Parts: sequence; structure tokens; C-alpha cells
Amino acid sequence: MVTVLGRSPQLVGFFYLLSDIVSDLDVAACGAFSFDFALQFVFERSRLLSGGIHPGAMAAVLANEETLRKHIETLGVSDSVTIAVFNSEESLVVSGEISAVDSVICSVKKVGGRAVKLNVGQGLFSASYP
Repeated sequence: MVTVLGRSPQLVGFFYLLSDIVSDLDVAACGAFSFDFALQFVFERSRLLSGGIHPGAMAAVLANEETLRKHIETLGVSDSVTIAVFNSEESLVVSGEISAVDSVICSVKKVGGRAVKLNVGQGLFSASYP
């Protein structure tokens, strides 16, 4: 049975959801949890995520949404990769399965665009990440 800091497995999903919405230490700062508990949680979550349970990839791409969607559709990887982050109109992040993200990077670079794979082991904010 998997537990997080001695908590029940049912709380694991809650804590992952919570960590996606606000930073763990912000939760401690507002008094929802003690700082010590939040810090322990950050370390435990990092340990669990570094295990590569759900491997994936992310890449920063300098392109607008329309251009990036054309790359994704042309490659036929729309089921495997998602535009996960909109930093600005011309700065987006794709996320998903490793091979799909790699294909998008190559496609963008092939036409002179800029894309760089991020140093993460999961496809955060995508269907490949539970």
C-alpha cells in the first residue's frame, strides 16, 4: 500500500491536485498545513515523481498556437501531445508522450523554428500524466 507521509492512499490524489493548483509552501503559509508538513510533502512528492512511474516529456516552443497545432496535426500526434502551457502568444509548451514531444521538436526545428526539450521526466498537464 502506498502512503504519503503516513496518510491514506485516498489522500494521494488530493495532494497531487492541491499541488497543481497552488504551491505546497503557499498552502503552509496560509495556515492550511504546518510549514514542516508542507516541506515534508514537497520532498515526498519529488521522490515519488522522480521514479518515472508515468514517463513523459515537455518542450518550450516559440510559435503561435495555430502554427503549433498545425505541426501536431501534420505529425498525427494529437492524441499523444497537448499544448499544455500558454506563456504568451508566441511562447507555448507542449507536453505528452516522449516520442510525440520529440517529433514536435524536430518538426518545428525543421522549418527553422525554435523548440527545446525541458528537463522533466513527466508530461505534466497532458493526458499522459494522471
